[in-house]
Amino acid sequence: MIRRFLLVSALSFLVMAKFGINSAYAVSYPDWEGYAPMYNVQDVVEFKGNIYGAAPAGLFRYNPETLQYTLYYKNHGLETGNVQCLGVSPSYLYIGFVSGGLWRFDPQNAQFDPILFPEYEPNKISVQYIYAKNDSVLYVGHSNGVDILNLGTGELRTIKQFGNIPLGTAVKEIKVINNKIWVCTENGLAVADENNPNIDDKSSWKTYTYNSGGFTSIMNIKELSGETIYLGTIKYGLIAFNEGNGAFQSTGIPGSIYKISEGLGTYLAVGSRGLYIKIGLLWYQKDNTKFISLFSNGEKAWLGTEDDGIKCYADTGFVEIEPVPGPRSGKFTKIQITDANVVWASTSIGEGIDLLHRLQNDIWTTYGQSDGFKRTPNAVALDNNENVWLSDWGNVKSGVFVIQDNGTPEKTDDKVIPLDPDHTIIKDTINIGYCACSDITRDKHGNIWVANLQLNQPDAEEPNSHNLEPIPSSGAVVFDGYPFTKYEHYSPLDGDIPTAKIYKICADDDGWVWLGTVTKGIMALYIGDDPFDKS
Repeated sequence: MIRRFLLVSALSFLVMAKFGINSAYAVSYPDWEGYAPMYNVQDVVEFKGNIYGAAPAGLFRYNPETLQYTLYYKNHGLETGNVQCLGVSPSYLYIGFVSGGLWRFDPQNAQFDPILFPEYEPNKISVQYIYAKNDSVLYVGHSNGVDILNLGTGELRTIKQFGNIPLGTAVKEIKVINNKIWVCTENGLAVADENNPNIDDKSSWKTYTYNSGGFTSIMNIKELSGETIYLGTIKYGLIAFNEGNGAFQSTGIPGSIYKISEGLGTYLAVGSRGLYIKIGLLWYQKDNTKFISLFSNGEKAWLGTEDDGIKCYADTGFVEIEPVPGPRSGKFTKIQITDANVVWASTSIGEGIDLLHRLQNDIWTTYGQSDGFKRTPNAVALDNNENVWLSDWGNVKSGVFVIQDNGTPEKTDDKVIPLDPDHTIIKDTINIGYCACSDITRDKHGNIWVANLQLNQPDAEEPNSHNLEPIPSSGAVVFDGYPFTKYEHYSPLDGDIPTAKIYKICADDDGWVWLGTVTKGIMALYIGDDPFDKS
């Protein structure tokens, strides 16, 4: 099927929107500054001397000469977030979104233009891969197949099925090698003659499978013995493919391989187990970081990581580069601001490596596993001395940590202290070995309240899961600050509250502590001016 498409300037939409609103009813809003997390790099390319990275929050540009970043995200240059892939031609950068269609970026005027075509309307397809053969022809892999766009004639050709690969299979990567189109999918590998006039017919495609595993990336590599097709797989690492007899051979590189590229005078592959470089006939591991994406300009390789931004690798090893500005998380649960305008923010449960964020003088500092947390903090509070309290869901050392900030954006001299490492006050989960605290807050007197869940033992049939009904000694624990001199428990065991399943806690200025529960709605506990006197 052949269809026409258009490129329309995003600026025209803004002009129409501006003059389509009656100024008498317009509402004036202050300018907002956004802090979009750009550390989960889905794709990375080099374009006209700059490095571009795609992230769930948007797109960033890094200038290796000035060491400066430019961030584009929703309402800051982009219509939406969730950038999934990038493609480059000699003149343009192409941007594929999870659900926002396909866009083109012109660096001469820093303008983003949508490619307007029904298939690329928001929420129609998920753009997975963009291969620009030149300025005129684009191969776009997406959630339903492949589109071939001819930018010169304005035509689009859609290929929905490849041989016996199921209809609607998502395409992971496309390459044109020796006048053949190679398509990597989650259900197999497909190849067809680029000049076949019936290429949109599924019978024009040869397909190959390897142990029922999916393919992610493809590279034609010249070796002394001839040319070999190397393939990245989802389950079986890096494998070599002989097109002549259709045979596959494992290279011994395990894990998931996401990208293969030529560079540094050889070939590179990245995946769930790290970076690999081909030397002679063998592949050698150079780093064990989880890399998602890879782009090489010959002299350097630019790598996208799952949670640490971009990395640069050269012949001499890794090159130190500036980190992406902003937080690594986009899912914040609580925010506290000190009298010195230092912002502390905790992330949601299960949100990756960096767990607590501090913003001071436009400098972001993050605290993570290396600082003593496990992986699941959920709330932050400040006591009267502006010590930072962090509740953690599932930490072996403690359910609450106190951070003593040295007053500077750097964390070199900061102290991260487990409040109750022996679990004598904040009880750990029975026979499991970690402590579950679901929330933390401060009352008007500066006392710190912690919601402490002591979960039952896991079910015998499901040893890795937990029965989420807390035991009666769970509930709320209040401390008088740090270092604390006294504390008190409130629990169903003592008849203080009717349930221990507390997930949110806050205190007002009238002597009430409010508890958000799963089974009893919202409870209000009156503690007056002295929470340590239960009478």
